[in-house]
Amino acid sequence: MKMLVGFKRTASIILICAPISMLFAMTPEGDEAIDYWAKEFNRSTLTHSEIVNELEWFRQSAKKFKGKRIRSVAEGIKTHYWERDVLARAFHEVTGILVDHDIRGEGAVVDFLMKQLTSGKNTYDIYVSDADLIGTHMRIDGTVNLTRYMNEEGKEFTNPNLDLDDFMNLEFSQDNNGNQLQLPDQQFANLYWFRHDWFSRSDIKHKFRQYTVKKYGQSGAYDLGVPLNWAA
Repeated sequence: MKMLVGFKRTASIILICAPISMLFAMTPEGDEAIDYWAKEFNRSTLTHSEIVNELEWFRQSAKKFKGKRIRSVAEGIKTHYWERDVLARAFHEVTGILVDHDIRGEGAVVDFLMKQLTSGKNTYDIYVSDADLIGTHMRIDGTVNLTRYMNEEGKEFTNPNLDLDDFMNLEFSQDNNGNQLQLPDQQFANLYWFRHDWFSRSDIKHKFRQYTVKKYGQSGAYDLGVPLNWAA
């Protein structure tokens, strides 16, 4: 699972300024941008009016940050190219905040992340990294505690309609106290294929049953079938 993680220097995420003239030269006016992107993001459980309200919230909340630049990095898969080419553009046009979403090899992302954690020198503000690194983030304490941030200093910038329960597997990126250190960005699905014709053959079923009797005894034997849960 890939997670978004924000880095801290002192107490907050660092935002880097960019020239205002460059940022807004090709940026549509607010209402025009909101109308355009509300139509583009139509594959949603939200209604059109709800999407418009969400985008208006982003525009309003980001007013004081117009002209800022955020640097993020992720590995080269289609999800992250879409984030770079579409989502970052949408965010910029709605909020006026420029996002440089850098695409690197997976190993390079980890290298940059570890160097930043250990040196304290800011390269990127946001990393899309594996949830496996949660232990490292807990030990080094170099990332923003999102639970604390959303409830305290970042409360005014936290979408009131954000429901963390909409995310899957939040526990993968929490510390021992249940604080959220990362938010899910994308996951790789595990798909299991099986030969239905083999599983349906009586001779194979019989052999499998005999095998489990021999291995686990009569009381522990079971029939051939497709696993229904991870316990199987």
